[in-house]
Amino acid sequence: MVAGLVTLWLFGSSADAHPIVSTDINRHVTLRVTGDRLEIRYIYEMLEIAAISTARAWDADGDGKTSDAERDAYAANLGEELLRHLHVRLDDDPVPLTLEGLRWELGEGAMGLSTWKLHARFTARLPVQAATGALDYRDDLRLDEVGWKEVILMAGGSAGIARASVPSHDRTYELTDYSAISELPNPNQTTAQAVLRFAAASVAEA
Repeated sequence: MVAGLVTLWLFGSSADAHPIVSTDINRHVTLRVTGDRLEIRYIYEMLEIAAISTARAWDADGDGKTSDAERDAYAANLGEELLRHLHVRLDDDPVPLTLEGLRWELGEGAMGLSTWKLHARFTARLPVQAATGALDYRDDLRLDEVGWKEVILMAGGSAGIARASVPSHDRTYELTDYSAISELPNPNQTTAQAVLRFAAASVAEA
C-alpha cells in the first residue's frame, strides 16, 4: 500500500539524444543509507522500441493516442508494481518500503523517436539493533528484460559501509551518459549485499 499521496511530475528531457534505436530497458538504482533511514531512487528507462511496444499499455481508452493522464496512470501502476518486487532486509528482518514519489519524462531518442523514464523514490526505516548490520536488497521485477542494470550504494550521516557487493560511484550519471553505456559491458545487477556500520546514536536500545 502507498502511504499518503504520490505526486507525479512531467519534465521535458534536456539530456542528449540516445545515439541508436534500441529495444533495451535500463535500470539505475541508488541505495542511500543515512543513519537508520534508507532511500531508494529507482530509474526505469524504456528506449525507443521498448517505449513503442509499451504504448498499447499506455493507451487505456484504445483511441490510438497517448495522453499525459494515461502516462500518469501507467507510471502509477508501474510504481505499485515496483513496490511489490523490491525486497530489503536488515539482518534477515524484512524492511517495509514506502513509495514516496514518482515522475516520468519523455526523452529524445534516435531517429526522432522518444524514450521514456520513470523516476521512483522509496523510503524505509531500518530496524537497527547493533553497531553493524547486514543489508540485503533484491529486485525481482521482469528479470528477463535486456538492458543496463546498475545498483550503487551510498551512506552518510551516522551510517557507513564496511563492505559491499556494489560500488558507490555512478557510471552513467543516472542513465544520462549514453557514451558510458555504449563503451562498457552492460551490468546485470539486480541485487546488493552490504555490511553497514551505525554510530552509537543510531543503535536502538535492547
